[in-house]
Amino acid sequence: MTSKSISFIISLFSFLFSLAQKAELWVNNPEPRVGDIITIKFNFLDDSLKHIGSDTTKDTLWEYTGEGNIDLKRIMTKTGLCSIGPFTFVINNKTYSSNKIELNVVDKLPDAKEGFWLRQVRWNNTDYLIFEQRIDLKKWVNKKVDPYNSFADLADNVWDHTDEVVFGSSSSISPIQPTVEKAENVVGKMEVLYKISIYKFKKKKGYNGSFTLEKKNFDNFPSGIEFKGFTIQ
Repeated sequence: MTSKSISFIISLFSFLFSLAQKAELWVNNPEPRVGDIITIKFNFLDDSLKHIGSDTTKDTLWEYTGEGNIDLKRIMTKTGLCSIGPFTFVINNKTYSSNKIELNVVDKLPDAKEGFWLRQVRWNNTDYLIFEQRIDLKKWVNKKVDPYNSFADLADNVWDHTDEVVFGSSSSISPIQPTVEKAENVVGKMEVLYKISIYKFKKKKGYNGSFTLEKKNFDNFPSGIEFKGFTIQ
C-alpha cells in the first residue's frame, strides 16, 4: 500500500469520524414571539443512540427521543437577537458538538381575542411566510361549524403564481400564549383559539416583488378583519 493510499484512508476515516461527532440545530419557529415556547431539535448523524430519559427544570425540558434526536424546549422571554448554542454532549462515551443558531424574537401579539397577523421572515438562508390567527369562541356559540376547522390557510390559487413564488412545506403549531391564557373564563373553558402556520417558500430568479397575497388567496379568511394585502419582498 502506497503512502498516498494510506494518507487517503486516514483522511477518509477522519472525515467520517468528524461527521459522526456533529449535531445540527433546528427550530420549529424561525421568528418566535415573547412568551412562545420553541422546540430546538438536535439532529445527530449517529443514529445508534438509545432512549435515555428526560429532565425538567424551570423553563427547559430535555427529551431524549432516540434515533439520534434530542429536543429542547425553551421559553422566549425578551425581544431581540437570541443566540442558542453551540452545545456539547457526551452520550454513550461519544462527544457531540452542535452548531450555533440565532433567532430574532419579536414582541407578543396585541391583547385581542381575534385577529390575523402575517409576516415574512428569512432565516438560515430560507424564506418563510408566517401567519397567526385568534378566534373568539363566543362568536361561535350558535354556529354549527367547528371553529377548530375554521382557521385561515393558503388557498390552492397561490400555486398559480409558481413563475414568481413557489410555496413548499408547511407546519402548524398551536402554543398557548400568555394573552390567550388570560382569556379563559371562571370555569376554565378556553374562550380563544390560536394557531400559527409557517410556510417555506422560494422566490424565482429575477423576482421583482410583484406578488401580493390578498384575501382571495386564503381559505376561510376571517370576516370582519381588515386586510389590505401583503406583498412578498
